[in-house]
Amino acid sequence: SLVATLIADLIYTYALTRVMVINAVLIGHIQPIFIVILGYFFLKSDRLTKFDYLGIFFLILAGILVSTKTLDNLKNFKFGTFGDLLVLFATFAWATTTIVTRKYLKDLPAQIIAFYRFLFAGFIFFTYLILTNGFKITNIYQILLGFVIGIGTTLYYEGLRRIKAAQASALELSTPFFATFLGYIVLKEYISLIQFFGLLF
Repeated sequence: SLVATLIADLIYTYALTRVMVINAVLIGHIQPIFIVILGYFFLKSDRLTKFDYLGIFFLILAGILVSTKTLDNLKNFKFGTFGDLLVLFATFAWATTTIVTRKYLKDLPAQIIAFYRFLFAGFIFFTYLILTNGFKITNIYQILLGFVIGIGTTLYYEGLRRIKAAQASALELSTPFFATFLGYIVLKEYISLIQFFGLLF
């Protein structure tokens, strides 16, 4: 689980340099699709309702609309870039960690799972930064980001102990609204009309 998370984090971080924030966030949040597929085989106790499946249908539609960007691309079946594909691969890897956590680590406290998730990844990233002379703290936001991500991850794992895996990952879908808004305000990223409808879905 930790190895898959580390690989997903590395791929996702790299993909962020190649795609718009909205693409990365929305494609990254179609995890429930993979979780439902994997959960069918590995989580027999997590049976979904027709509303869960309806929500997943909208997730698929949202992912298609966001990655195609324009009506012409949609008509010609052009589904995104290599960066979008990297985000999709990272999303699948994260889905496997959700399944493993729900099945085997449900009784562990959420803060312990989050601690080990970041401990191993932090060690690898820290070693890489030291070797490449890239370790530096340029502003307080780097530190604050670590705290915010740590709190969010702990809350996610706590929720995963209490509800179905697909529902836990689907509830993260408020993220694209905030990411799109912040992407527009901070990064001046604009979205197409098709992407706007994908965001609504």
